[in-house]
Amino acid sequence: MIKDGFWPLLRVRICSVAIVVAVCLLGLLVFSYLGQYSFYAELVSNFRLQVLVGLVIAGVAIGVLGGLQRWLVWLGFGWVLVLLGAGWSIFPEPTRGARASQMTNTVRLMTFNILGSNETPQRVVEVITENRPDAVVIIEYSSEWTQYLQPLHVDYPYRLEQPRWHGFGIAVFSKFPITDSSVRQLAADRTDSPMLIAMMDLGSSGVLRLAAVHLLAPMQPERMSIRNQQMKEIEGLLPTDGVPTVLVGDFNCVPWSPFMQELMEGTGLHDSREGWGYQGSWPTSFWPMLIPIDQALVSGDVNVVDRQVISASTGSDHLPILLEIAL
Repeated sequence: MIKDGFWPLLRVRICSVAIVVAVCLLGLLVFSYLGQYSFYAELVSNFRLQVLVGLVIAGVAIGVLGGLQRWLVWLGFGWVLVLLGAGWSIFPEPTRGARASQMTNTVRLMTFNILGSNETPQRVVEVITENRPDAVVIIEYSSEWTQYLQPLHVDYPYRLEQPRWHGFGIAVFSKFPITDSSVRQLAADRTDSPMLIAMMDLGSSGVLRLAAVHLLAPMQPERMSIRNQQMKEIEGLLPTDGVPTVLVGDFNCVPWSPFMQELMEGTGLHDSREGWGYQGSWPTSFWPMLIPIDQALVSGDVNVVDRQVISASTGSDHLPILLEIAL
């Protein structure tokens, strides 16, 4: 009798645990929408997809273990609506990606946080060479890396370099001539974080403005405040003058964050992931937690022909982003 009653009792207990887990995850999901008001909510919002996956698993467990009770059916309907609504905020618009095969004059751009302490610089050089970008933005570019990346100088004769002893140095390596450039300090009164703007002459395709940033990681409320200040300053540094523009880098912020949404609205740029999926890039040490903090924002006159995360082992905690565009 004890044996016969063991499974029903265990099933009830597991179902009860799944309900508690689901309620907690649902609370985290709701909390993740309060990033404008709470430092902790903004941190949680980075992992909204992982919370949703947990909700799916918990929902399946409740449905399987709880049987076809009427209240579970209604709960299931509510669950689906919640998942659809929250998923809409995470995944980019599916129809914006321009996969136009007739666009032959394309430009390949890469943004790559190489990790300043990376002990395998040769792999970084190999991955860049193998993927043949026309221009590559190097994040966490230090004085040591100026030596490590010298093999690239032959293929990339045009460069804009701002090395730093810390993790916020940036460089732009280009096959196209850089006809004009500027370096601006973001939140200069609070941190040393350069923003690079390079005007690249693409020949018959015209001119492209390529801007590169590495924003402060929001590990504390003060650092998040600095990062958000940097975003506001970027809005004033990118003119809306009709020049095709691409803004790339490590934003230490996900695209669905309200602060990133404000940046896109303020600059008129949109998320290049549109039409290409989630595309998480950090941290490489544990792929289920990958989030898209390495980003590329493009102006409306830039067609994204292809966008991919390069899943290669490079010694960095970030995956490089490769963007193919047509003007």
